[in-house]
Amino acid sequence: RLVHVQPSKRPETAQKASLLFAPAAQDARDLGTAVHQLFERVSWIDEVGAESLIAEWGEASTVREDLKQKAVALFRQAIVAPDIRRVLARPPGNVFLWREKRFEIVIGNRWVSGAFDRVVVLRDEAGKAQKATVLDFKSDEVTGEAALTELARQYKPQMEAYRSALSRMLG
Repeated sequence: RLVHVQPSKRPETAQKASLLFAPAAQDARDLGTAVHQLFERVSWIDEVGAESLIAEWGEASTVREDLKQKAVALFRQAIVAPDIRRVLARPPGNVFLWREKRFEIVIGNRWVSGAFDRVVVLRDEAGKAQKATVLDFKSDEVTGEAALTELARQYKPQMEAYRSALSRMLG
C-alpha cells in the first residue's frame, strides 16, 4: 500500500476557523495566486516583454482590481532584482524549460503528486540531463532574516521531495 504525498501541501496546523474565512486571509491567498500566475507566464525573462505579459494576464485574470494592482507591483519589483532576473533568464547551453509541470511518481512506498512551478534542465550534447534548477514561487510576506530562515525551514521538505522526484524523472 502506497502513502500518498503532496509536497506542496503544508502540514496541518490548528487555527481559528474564523481566520480561514476572514476577508484578509482570502485576499492574501488571492494575491499569492495572482503573483504566481504572473511568474508562470515567464518563459525567459530576457526574451519576454514584461508589460505585454502583464497586460495579457490582466485581461484574463478574475482577481479583484486592487489585488491585481498589488500583484503587478510585486511582480515588477521582483523582476528587476538581479538574483531573480538571473534565475529567470535563459542560461547558456542546451537547456529546456518546464513550467507548471504536473507529475505523479512512486518513490519507495510513497506516491508523490505535485507540480513543478519552474524547472530548468541543462543537457549534454547527447541530450542527457546534467543539472536541474527547481524554482517554486512563493509570495509569503517576510520581515527579517529570522522569519526568512524559518520560512525556508518550513518549505525545505517540499523542495527535497521535488528534488527527489525530479532526479528520478530525469534519470
